[in-house]
Amino acid sequence: ISSSTVNNQSIDLNKIRELGRLMGILFQMRDDLLVIEGENIGKPIAIDIKNNTVTYVSILGIEGTRQRLKEFRQKTLNLINKCWPSNAGTIKDVVNYIVDRKN
Repeated sequence: ISSSTVNNQSIDLNKIRELGRLMGILFQMRDDLLVIEGENIGKPIAIDIKNNTVTYVSILGIEGTRQRLKEFRQKTLNLINKCWPSNAGTIKDVVNYIVDRKN
């Protein structure tokens, strides 16, 4: 199956998979920043550094990760606009929640 019909609109399933992949990356980038910035996410502050865990922050730095987070948010929102040009409010809200979350 290469496409699906939702509300009489054909959507390439590969685009939906890509959307899921991008949202997962956004979640992980934000999570990595929250661990460093000390927000309450259920992990001790900087535990990834202490455990030598490879994270977006350990590879890109804090500012680099923030920049990539912005870029990936825009890339994700652009993909959503291509898939659902007139009715994408809720999924955009989910993307913005992932990126803007505090814990």
